Amino acid sequence: MVSLFGILNIGSQGISASQASLDTTANNIANANTEGYSRQRTVQQTLDTLVTANGVFGQGVNVVTVERIRNRLLEAQVREALGDTNFNQQMGTVLAQLESIFSDPLHSVSSTTETLYAGGLNDLISSFFRAFQDLSTTPDSPELRIAAIESAQALAESIVSKSQQLITLRMDLNQQIGTQVQTINQALQEIAGLNGAIRSVEAGGNRNANELRDRRDLLLRQISELVPVQVVEGAEGMVRVSIAGQWIVDHTSANPLVVETSRNEDGIDLVGIRIGGQGLHLIDNEVRKGKLGAILEARDRLLPALSEELDVLARGVIFEVNRLHSASSGLVGYSAIRSSLDVPSRALDSNSTMTLNRVFNEPAPGSRSASGSRPYPIQDGEFTIRVTDSVDQKQDTYAVVVNTDDTLAALVSRIDRADGIVSKAQSAFAFDPVFAQSVQSRMGVKNTERSDTLASLSLAAGTALAVMPGDYSFEIHIRDAAGSRVDADPASPENDPFVVQINSGMTLDELANQIQAGSGGRLRADWVSSSSDPSTTWLKIQTVNKNETFSIQNDNSGLIAALAFPLTDPTVPLVGGTATSAQFTFSGAPGDSFLGSGHPAFSPAFPGPPPCVIQTGSFELVVLDENLVPTSATITISTSEIDSLTELRDAIQAADPHLSVTITEDRQFQITAADGRSFFFQNDTTGLIQAMGFSDIQGYGRLGDQVFQDGSFEIVVANAAGLVTHILEVPVSADPSHAESMLTLNRLVEQINRSAENAGAPVRASLAADPQDPNRWRLQVEALGGSEFTFRSDDSLILSALGFAPGPVLNGTGDNPILGAETVTKTGDTLGGLVRARIQDGQIEIATAGRYQIMFTGDTSHFLAAAGINTLFTGTSAKTMAVNNHLLENYNLLAVSSDGSRGNNDTALAIADLENRHVLNGKTIGEHYRGLVTALGGEGNQVSQRMKSSGEMLRQLEALQEQESGVSLDEESIDIIRFQQAFQASAKIIATVDELMNVIINRLGS
Repeated sequence: MVSLFGILNIGSQGISASQASLDTTANNIANANTEGYSRQRTVQQTLDTLVTANGVFGQGVNVVTVERIRNRLLEAQVREALGDTNFNQQMGTVLAQLESIFSDPLHSVSSTTETLYAGGLNDLISSFFRAFQDLSTTPDSPELRIAAIESAQALAESIVSKSQQLITLRMDLNQQIGTQVQTINQALQEIAGLNGAIRSVEAGGNRNANELRDRRDLLLRQISELVPVQVVEGAEGMVRVSIAGQWIVDHTSANPLVVETSRNEDGIDLVGIRIGGQGLHLIDNEVRKGKLGAILEARDRLLPALSEELDVLARGVIFEVNRLHSASSGLVGYSAIRSSLDVPSRALDSNSTMTLNRVFNEPAPGSRSASGSRPYPIQDGEFTIRVTDSVDQKQDTYAVVVNTDDTLAALVSRIDRADGIVSKAQSAFAFDPVFAQSVQSRMGVKNTERSDTLASLSLAAGTALAVMPGDYSFEIHIRDAAGSRVDADPASPENDPFVVQINSGMTLDELANQIQAGSGGRLRADWVSSSSDPSTTWLKIQTVNKNETFSIQNDNSGLIAALAFPLTDPTVPLVGGTATSAQFTFSGAPGDSFLGSGHPAFSPAFPGPPPCVIQTGSFELVVLDENLVPTSATITISTSEIDSLTELRDAIQAADPHLSVTITEDRQFQITAADGRSFFFQNDTTGLIQAMGFSDIQGYGRLGDQVFQDGSFEIVVANAAGLVTHILEVPVSADPSHAESMLTLNRLVEQINRSAENAGAPVRASLAADPQDPNRWRLQVEALGGSEFTFRSDDSLILSALGFAPGPVLNGTGDNPILGAETVTKTGDTLGGLVRARIQDGQIEIATAGRYQIMFTGDTSHFLAAAGINTLFTGTSAKTMAVNNHLLENYNLLAVSSDGSRGNNDTALAIADLENRHVLNGKTIGEHYRGLVTALGGEGNQVSQRMKSSGEMLRQLEALQEQESGVSLDEESIDIIRFQQAFQASAKIIATVDELMNVIINRLGS
């Protein structure tokens, strides 16, 4: 049985327990409106019972701790709902701003220029097309022209304004990211600190850091409003917090978010979010809940998508309108006009291999290409340049072909030479390299012949080296890195070439050594094995010093030609002439075999210069008609086909009915052409043509099928103003009977330069490397000091053969570099219709001279629109769209005539008709914009629905949480009464025990 002192202790404990409960209840009431506060309660526990002989008695109560009422699962659900709700609220805020930017009545009401700004962008689009419809009725009207330009300006300014507002909003959201991250990091630091404090407070095991836990939960809720987090509570009451699997709070350590700025492909600095620590982990794409997630979603998806749609709209209007406008003419033209494109620097070089297709249609990802980062497309086609006299409207028209496989420099050059007057031109015909760094023979030598003499080589058969054994030589001309000739003998006043002496008795290795020695050690010669045929070796010659080049010329042995080196000797005649009749005397019978067993010498039967051995092969017989149009027949010499003069006669007569071949009784072989025909031979591999003495009838042998003859051509030189300053005549010799005057590359260069020097004309000719293939060469003519020139009056046909003048083109591209000026022009005259083009400061400039003006029509390639030439709009996006300043300054430049004639309204009608054409992904321009606004409204409705749903879910969860963890004043009031009564009852127990103890003590004392 418990003693009175035990009962007294029980009463005291009851008072303490009631007091603790009253204290907790009072704290609950005081914090009923404190954000994040969780209702608390005292946890009481009975003390161990006292076991006596009289029974088991309780010993009172003990207050174990004060605990919070908090449901962890419910708390996690609330945090998730907070993220969803705040995401939708933030998206709703952004969409409200966007709806303000794009607010637009979706109808077409504007019909006059006075109401251009009244109905939003939708009406501006309609007004723009209506203005051109009105202009088509009177295309020369100044008022309607001004109205059309103003409508275009209003449309462009509205699109630019909306684009700029989108950029401003995006930058504002971008700036908010840093602010939100700073808020999150402050909370993370405080949570890490609270973890440590909670661990310290609760270290005793029976104490709860309720207020600290409430503060930590409140911070976690605040973070959840911004980003989705996962929370795990571990030992000692500390929590770990993660985002996308990465810890941002690990017990008492915070791993803050890191803000990094990087520039995107549009040149905009954007903020990215990473988690600090080793191996920074980008989380932008993984944070798509909470307010911060909505900011990222709007900045990175919604706004770029809207900007892209607005860009599509702007680009569609710009390109479709410019495509029509740039291919048309206004009432006046330009004296000079520049493109508005941004050309890649790599495409500007005249040696660039970057094609128009690469520049406009297939630019490298992320590159800054023509017309900005997203060029307008072009296609193969052509456009017409019209040069008009501003006084009397006389016109010269020039068609310019656009080939997407061409380079920009090539197209600009073609525009420049459209009028046939240029500052520099290269022949279309390209020669094998005249000077090269490294060359390998095209004919190989069998390994079994390595130790044989040069004269006995199979490939040397028929050459002078084999026919007449002895000493021969060839020249090696070397140029240094600067292109200057290297003098083999500085002591001599002349610029001497290196001379290689060879002998028919040399071996191949000795030949290689002699080349190296004869070049003064500047060349290396090696016999290299063929990768495809190990039994064959090839002679490879290359310069020792880097960037030096060499040319092999004047070979009198025939060996260099036999080895088939791809080198054009500029001293070799280009032409041998033609004939109307030819004959030679033979000995023996006309039926004797050319070939026979053992290849008998041919010269005893047919006296002539070496080679005198006939071998199997072929040659071509070319017959020219009265218009010098050639036809060719190949005649093959072999034992199975033609093997005698009789058979040769029959073959030549069968080749062309206008040729008569007779064999006389006194052994004369005669060929006669009738009906204005002439003939020549070429490409003989048999030795028969030389043996018959017909080697001087070789017509045109190295420039393809083009024939040229004795004659001359003129070069007309004009200054920058188009004034003719010089006319020089260049003679051309094609007579094979005079070897000293036969045309060679070097002689043609010398003839042009000599004629220019005699006339005092600023013209220079040279052999220049082909820009597209540095291993090939072209004949180049250029005017100096800003002058220009053109060719005319070519009765030699050499310009046509080289690909300069009108006529068949030798390189197969269909491009005639120089059209030629056939009009009568004398010194002092002014050339009209000049077209000049160049690349200047990264842009294409097209100009004319004097009082003339440039106009354009009929561009089927869309190059003018893509390049920004003669356009109504400039720019390539909604941000850069504007009206061409030229039109703002002169409304007469507005182009509405498709053929250049005044009063033509075709282009005005075509632009007006764009309103009804489905030019943007199957939609009209108006439909595209209305679709953009409709889609924006649809997204706003979806966000509004999600906001209602997530908000309702959050309210339900918070209501449940409030029921469980919130403070109810009614319940707390009841608890006050209950704990008060318990306190009073415990006090009564103490008072009663006190009275009993007083009775016992006083009475026992008496």
